[in-house]
Amino acid sequence: PAITASPVRTVTVAGADVTAGQPSLDLQTREDLIAMLRWMIHTGTDSVALQALAVPREAIRDVADKYSNYIESFGYNTDPAGIRVSFKPGVRVLNALRSGTEADLPVEERAMAERAVAIVSELVKPGMSPEEAELAVYNYVGNHCEYPAVADAEGAGSARGFFENGLCTCAGYVDTFRLLASLAGLEVEMIGGPTDRDLPGAKGHAWNLIRLDGVWYALDLTWDDRLGGGSEVEHVFFNLPYNAFADGRSSDAGCCPPGEYAAEVDGRYYFAGEATRAGSVEAAVEKGLAQLEAKGTAWLWLPEAADGEAVCRAMEAQYSGGLRWVDLSEQLKLNVIRVIPG
Repeated sequence: PAITASPVRTVTVAGADVTAGQPSLDLQTREDLIAMLRWMIHTGTDSVALQALAVPREAIRDVADKYSNYIESFGYNTDPAGIRVSFKPGVRVLNALRSGTEADLPVEERAMAERAVAIVSELVKPGMSPEEAELAVYNYVGNHCEYPAVADAEGAGSARGFFENGLCTCAGYVDTFRLLASLAGLEVEMIGGPTDRDLPGAKGHAWNLIRLDGVWYALDLTWDDRLGGGSEVEHVFFNLPYNAFADGRSSDAGCCPPGEYAAEVDGRYYFAGEATRAGSVEAAVEKGLAQLEAKGTAWLWLPEAADGEAVCRAMEAQYSGGLRWVDLSEQLKLNVIRVIPG
């Protein structure tokens, strides 16, 4: 991957490259509106004059809310028909860098653009695979950001929070990751919806989607950076098939980018490697002890029926000190545990 100022991905809308031409200006259905919004987001178009806007107002408000990770505000009028949006800072900066118009950005966003390019230049080296570049960006954002004590902290809902003070809500994490990973030549989008972790009154949660070799995977850096600011990024939600999330999370399928989605966990999942994937309790003990010795903590992806506590106790019998385990399968349809001293 290499930094590029031109669009590096192909986003398909109704069978055509979204950057190749504007969708129909006659918006009759919710799907028409979604196609138009995707085109506006990926071309940096902030206003469109329409021939007709027949989509019900409640449907327009609903779709605009589904794209709130990309846009700060959305407006429409029916006479004359038109749509206007104000994009999140990370979206504006990425579009400006791709079109070579960063000089037209406000001063603060020009500084964001310069720093974003510098960060990716430092992180992404020649010869890196897409997955290596993805992981480098993922870890960098997690290691330089934390969730604010006050959810409505200034700028925290976009990449602005990351660049100004290292504070991001989930919307800030996804905007920042999309900006940096896209500059690294990766195809990344944002999606959101309610989860069973949401606080009362919260609008929902946000996470990223990434397309690798034509297949979409899900990432949730906010939940992987639950300890925040410089602590270890956990990678539990790194390159998952969408259906591996537990049932306590949902999103609007109509607002997901079109294309093929991973159907099952494969080698792109962080814990699918030889050191962490264990087909038996015995293998888990061996791999876990090796990780404890090397890193002081162990991450294990166990067979579905394996008992995490039993694995921990079997490891403890061969370990000089007490161990405890953290079950991470509550938010996943995978049996992933962490074993730590204590």
